[in-house]
Amino acid sequence: MVPEAYNNPANTAKFSNFISEPDQKLPHIQGFDNEPLVSLEEAVKPLESIVPQVDRMVYTGKTNANHQKTSR
Repeated sequence: MVPEAYNNPANTAKFSNFISEPDQKLPHIQGFDNEPLVSLEEAVKPLESIVPQVDRMVYTGKTNANHQKTSR
């Protein structure tokens, strides 16, 4: 038996909104070609004062990325 909430489009929209994404390739962000490549931890340092727990988000993201890489 399917739960009633499953049939509600508002509850499933986040899983299917990729359909509205553009098919075209978007241009690169310009002006960063000559910037040095830095770690994710260093790149988010300017955000630490405005994004609560950004360091925790970085850790989670890197952990998930490493897990996906090793599980393939």
